[in-house]
Amino acid sequence: MIRKIFIILLLLPFLLNGQDSTMMEDRLNHHSIHLQSYLNAKTNTLGSDFINRMLFGGFITEEQKINWINAGDEINKVNFELINSLSYSYLTQNFNKYSFSFSDRNIFNSSFNDDLLKFTFQGNYNYQGDTLNFDNTVVRADRFQQYKFGYSRTFLISDKLIETEMAISYLNGNHHLSYIMDKGSLYTAPFGTDLDLQYNMNAFVTDTSDFSAFKGNGKGVTIDIAVVHNFNNNFRLAFSIEDLGFINWNSSSIVAAADSSFSFNGVEIDDIFEFNDSVIDNTFDNLYSSSKSKFKSYIPARITLSFSKEMDYKRIKELYVSVRSKWQPYMDNTPLSFSKIKQGIEESGYTPSIHISTKIDAKYFWLSPGISKGGFTDNINFSLFLSSKENKIQIGTYHLESLFQKGNKTSLSGFIALLTYF
Repeated sequence: MIRKIFIILLLLPFLLNGQDSTMMEDRLNHHSIHLQSYLNAKTNTLGSDFINRMLFGGFITEEQKINWINAGDEINKVNFELINSLSYSYLTQNFNKYSFSFSDRNIFNSSFNDDLLKFTFQGNYNYQGDTLNFDNTVVRADRFQQYKFGYSRTFLISDKLIETEMAISYLNGNHHLSYIMDKGSLYTAPFGTDLDLQYNMNAFVTDTSDFSAFKGNGKGVTIDIAVVHNFNNNFRLAFSIEDLGFINWNSSSIVAAADSSFSFNGVEIDDIFEFNDSVIDNTFDNLYSSSKSKFKSYIPARITLSFSKEMDYKRIKELYVSVRSKWQPYMDNTPLSFSKIKQGIEESGYTPSIHISTKIDAKYFWLSPGISKGGFTDNINFSLFLSSKENKIQIGTYHLESLFQKGNKTSLSGFIALLTYF
């Protein structure tokens, strides 16, 4: 099986990177404007119906609940990203480039097991005598605006072109939500006579009084670093780190922590006329502690090592291969170290992935089919991108296979870019 996958990866290339595709055209023009929209939704088990309901709301039928529980696995992952951006760049006579971009970004990712689905949609009544396991439950959501200024410079060293790029971004944080449960379980005794709850959870939520766009609940910064080595003008090796940074959220945020074991054997009532909601509230007061406080969260950083080669084999004009990873640790204030680098890769929920693509001359347009493996799921994904010969219009999908899936799809993605040069 592994051998077959490897052969497929070699024979069926992946996707055309939008920035790489315009680089050479960019060098022939001094000014460029780039408008881009990107949508990517992915789940390993639950499907697009679940994603739509969780992200956008709506009535959930009993049939849908049962279908989701049956589809659930030991580890269920849901990832959603929506980015709208506008960028401008200026290329000097010496091939140095200045750029500025604005992006509105929405990011959601989660990881949870099937027992959490059972408890959420059916409660604990059907699981008397059983222990539901909620270990390693993670839910994270962010919305922020990114204002990025970049500068790139080209050097000629020993007849080799070396391209370097640096960028810094200011982040306007709108909203953040994260629930991180390392350990969690619930035992329900037969007939519900006893409940045993064990949990270790941290929660971070920004101000919920105003969900309007551009609401400033936090401020942050990121940096980008990229180096490209050109060999004989037809072979390029590149390494980049993008969006390495964080957002500091203001003191209107809520920080909650819980680490305890709890047994519930009912509530003793001496006077039925004194029984009210406060009796229940007081019973559960010791389950967690919360306060309004500042906190820091990391946004997902992208780490990419790529290789590209210009080709002239029939209509195949380029081969592109990349290995990608993401870095996004949970909240902590420890200094950067090798252990934290490993921590951030593991806690991002993103498995290092391989991407392979080619660029095909389809006479009237460029065609870029491809394949990838890894990422937020272990599934093999196919992609297809089309662009005009001048690269002024680009459209495509990162999950071509979803177009051929009937019924509930496990992925949905789309990409469109409009470019102009002058």
